[in-house]
Amino acid sequence: MKKKIVYIFLLLLVSCNNPRNNSLKEIEDRNLTLLEYDYCSKKNHLHEFDSVTFVPLETNERSLISSITKILYKNETYYIFDKVQAMIFLFDDNGSYITKIHNIGSGPGEYADISDFDIDADLNIYISSIVGRKIIKYKCPDYKLFTEYKTNATVMEIAVDEKTGKIWGTNIFQTEDGICLGFYSNEKFVPVIASRGIADNANTPFKAQSFYKSGNHLFFNPRYSPYIYMIDNDEVSKYMKIISDDFVDNSDLELEKDFKKERGVREQYSTNECLI
Repeated sequence: MKKKIVYIFLLLLVSCNNPRNNSLKEIEDRNLTLLEYDYCSKKNHLHEFDSVTFVPLETNERSLISSITKILYKNETYYIFDKVQAMIFLFDDNGSYITKIHNIGSGPGEYADISDFDIDADLNIYISSIVGRKIIKYKCPDYKLFTEYKTNATVMEIAVDEKTGKIWGTNIFQTEDGICLGFYSNEKFVPVIASRGIADNANTPFKAQSFYKSGNHLFFNPRYSPYIYMIDNDEVSKYMKIISDDFVDNSDLELEKDFKKERGVREQYSTNECLI
């Protein structure tokens, strides 16, 4: 089967985190697959693609994009998140403009900001709002009908499990433990893993996002953690561990002088692109 890659110019923004003490039970390591970061970052992948296609996006007064924070591709449609303008743009497979979500305000179905967005199996669009502490689901196909989910937490990133329809969120600062991963249920987020529960004395590269979907599975790779988790049927398990000889140990960064000394390593990771 021929492989095809589609390139679109985009700007990835770095997400924020605030690690604290962990009060939740840490998920155990069992038979984890090890992924060698050093090997992946140096490997030449150009020979694995048969073709490269550039898709020019239609430009008109309705589709002017200020910045591209995130792109999702589903059902021959590009969903482009512009965080600066707080908009979600939709383009078809040829780059033609379809529509956009732009509901700035304080009323029902409106928001003051968008921290993240995702799409479910029925092509409904979900956005999370930090200011409003809510998640809004816009129903496909015209995205005029909506459902609001009030939250008890500040949600930075979201992902919808397409098999269960459950909404997962990350960077939820609802308690002194700094909950990092949880799911929405009965108007609140239920914590699963706290910030310290994802660490393993290694600082991996900065990531633009933590949730990934592949092969009908939902994966979670939090910032500063070498672990990739798999979320399957509402269960979270460690799926893979990223290893590298160059990872910075957390103990070396606790003191200010050590942080300054190792900052160059962190910045190098933050700009290093790795295709896995």
